[in-house]
Amino acid sequence: LLDIAHQRENPLLTFFMCDKVYINEECVLPIYDQLNKIEAAANSQLDLFLYSRGGTTETPWKIVSLIREYFPKYNVLIPYRAHSAATHIALGAHEMVMGPMSEISPVDPTRMHPLLPKDQDGNPIPISVQDLKHCISFLRNEAKDRYTAEAVAEIYTALFEYINPLALGAIEQSYRLARLISQKILETHLNPIKEAKQISHIVELLSAEYQSHAYPINREEVIHDLGLNCTKPDSILWQAMWRLYLYYKEQSNIVFEDSETEIYTRHLAFIDTTEERIVLRQHFQLLEGSHGETTENIVSTQWIRV
Repeated sequence: LLDIAHQRENPLLTFFMCDKVYINEECVLPIYDQLNKIEAAANSQLDLFLYSRGGTTETPWKIVSLIREYFPKYNVLIPYRAHSAATHIALGAHEMVMGPMSEISPVDPTRMHPLLPKDQDGNPIPISVQDLKHCISFLRNEAKDRYTAEAVAEIYTALFEYINPLALGAIEQSYRLARLISQKILETHLNPIKEAKQISHIVELLSAEYQSHAYPINREEVIHDLGLNCTKPDSILWQAMWRLYLYYKEQSNIVFEDSETEIYTRHLAFIDTTEERIVLRQHFQLLEGSHGETTENIVSTQWIRV
């Protein structure tokens, strides 16, 4: 952290979520706690070191708004993946610092709903908004030319037997919400009147144009396709960013065992400054099933200052 902070000469906050966990509203309070403790000169910029595979649609708007309560501008340093909800956070940055491994992603949401089809454990199966929209588009634009009206009606009937129409409405709502949040976040640093065309272009690209939610958007595409301020770190800064990513990755894979209680502990996420650390600590037990399989029983998961 100190290497990056000294090179950038900005206050530094890291937000690292391992691939087992996702950005949600529980992240907001520890971020607030860390921002409260950062001592910075007036009008200074925050550097946010960011890694996450995504999270809930609503949370990034709260995080971006919260950061801007303390800093008029912030930058994101992306060592590797800043996907989905993390992309939303990156969209609010004055500058994205991206190296050769850095990537953001589309922000079309994947939605869970109690009325969606269930998996073998009885949990709703997440459905990609784009997958569903492409299915409806195919039926509307192409299937009608290939099949009779009666056949198309049967296809729609079968679809609605599989997916409850109320769930379709919720999925469409989440799609519109993701577009709204993209727009509002971009308008925190792009002029909503003078740069309205660019904002609309970025929202459309990230919510509809890419054909996969997992499409990796590299720094050249951020610069040339999105038209956002993205800089390439020099070799010294990039090596420091990559070392920090590898450090967090290693830390999130370490498991501590209490031999007396047989309870295991691991850290799934980190929100650090150069002075303070808050981690998402999880305690769990390993249970052996009737067929010899091992399962995890989660005892507790909570953010704590260490």
